[in-house]
Amino acid sequence: MKRLCIIIVLVCSCVSLLAEVTIRTEVSFGAKKKDCLKGLGMCSAKTTTNESDNTRLTSLTLSDDESILTLRLSRASMDELDGQINNDKFIQDDDYTLPVEVSGALGAMDLLVIPAGSYPVQYKDGAVLVRLSVKSRPTDLR
Repeated sequence: MKRLCIIIVLVCSCVSLLAEVTIRTEVSFGAKKKDCLKGLGMCSAKTTTNESDNTRLTSLTLSDDESILTLRLSRASMDELDGQINNDKFIQDDDYTLPVEVSGALGAMDLLVIPAGSYPVQYKDGAVLVRLSVKSRPTDLR
């Protein structure tokens, strides 16, 4: 019985270490293969400490299981998303691999890839939320 109690305590300790990670980023939209000038989806992202009202500023939150990346933009950023949202769906034309600095800042163990696809958009508390599924591309970031 004592052995079972020790195992339960260890499992509980490990679970409590998991948490969502949010970082401040600057993003551009368009297709990477078209130099971000045309097309749909996230085209570039970089971490920033800028606190200005720059419309490209967003936050990215990675779920604790590293399967969902939430893109949060202010409603003031809607012009930046012009044409990126159709029928409350955000379209990602091509797979996009987040840069090493962004994947690492989010606490991911590998590079994060946003697969091409259509993602639901929510409007909540004066912000636009896009929940993007992500997959890992094996690369040891630690």
